[in-house]
Amino acid sequence: MSRSDVTSAHEIEQLIAVAERKRKANRLPLAAAVDHDVIATEAVMEEEDDRPARKRAKRKPRPAVAEESSVISGPGLVTRGIHAGLNGAQWTKQGALRLGAWGCAALAVLTVLVVFSCYSIDKAPTPLPVSDFRIAWLPGPKIPKEDVLGWLRSFPARAQLREGRQETVDQLAVFLRKQPMVAEVRSVTVLHEPDAQHPQQLRRTLEVTMALRQPVMPVVLASGERAWVDAEGWLLPGSLPGPSVRRPLLRAIEWSGIDGVRAALSLWKQLEPQIEHGLVTDIHLHDVLDKRGLQRGVVLYTRHGSRLIWGRTGEDRFGVREEDKVRDLIHTIRSHGDLNRIAAINVRFRQPFSELRAATVPAQLVSPAPSQR
Repeated sequence: MSRSDVTSAHEIEQLIAVAERKRKANRLPLAAAVDHDVIATEAVMEEEDDRPARKRAKRKPRPAVAEESSVISGPGLVTRGIHAGLNGAQWTKQGALRLGAWGCAALAVLTVLVVFSCYSIDKAPTPLPVSDFRIAWLPGPKIPKEDVLGWLRSFPARAQLREGRQETVDQLAVFLRKQPMVAEVRSVTVLHEPDAQHPQQLRRTLEVTMALRQPVMPVVLASGERAWVDAEGWLLPGSLPGPSVRRPLLRAIEWSGIDGVRAALSLWKQLEPQIEHGLVTDIHLHDVLDKRGLQRGVVLYTRHGSRLIWGRTGEDRFGVREEDKVRDLIHTIRSHGDLNRIAAINVRFRQPFSELRAATVPAQLVSPAPSQR
């Protein structure tokens, strides 16, 4: 056998092997077949560099639609998931290297705390109900606890007080401040304290720290009931302890209203330090001012029965200022000395005058008392 025959047989075996590889490549998917064919072609070209050139079969071009589809679609969901997992693992590794051992331990502890906190929110025990009520009085008058409990019964959110929520406690503080008798509500809190009978157990107590208004003058109502008013004219129950100084009794406050009461309090504040203690016994806020009984206003009564006619609240049609009326009244009282024979002293007009009792001078006016104006 010649040399050319041997060479031809070797080349035939190589061609058969290349054809077998191409046949197997055609069975792979499009993308894999392309890669495989490229590798196979490069190997064949290396082997065929020494053999004579031959005519190669033309390969059909791949459809453009498939190429565009492969470009547009990109990697599949599985491939992208694998790459995302690898990237996350790489980021976790880099973060761990930055934090170090102690940082990783602290992060782990923080994660455990957050998880258990979220779990404990759902599993938190129900708080104890509010089972007791206590009042801490500030300096000043006090009233029985039952009276304060009576206020609480009219509190709109009374049923929610047992839960002891902060918003309900704040609403109670606002409600108590609106009570006419209350001067100050310093705090309303829910306390946890040992039970008196079972010290090993806790109970929740609602504690109110507040102060009441100070009574200033006594009042007799139209019904005959006794009460008090404070310095601002608010009506207080008669059960409160009164002031240490005895003051005149206010009458007919229903007619004058709170403005009339405040005017009477202002008048008495000016008169009290300048007249004899106990001289004035009553201040009538809606009494007769003239003989015809057409006008009514403020009249003060003395222990001798004398009428000190002050006039109506805010009366200025006669051109007499309040401070002038106060000065005229004090001067006239001091001028007479003994009021047993004086029936009335009138300071409504520019010139004050006095009226003697009928037993001394029958129904006539005495000469006006000298004025300091």
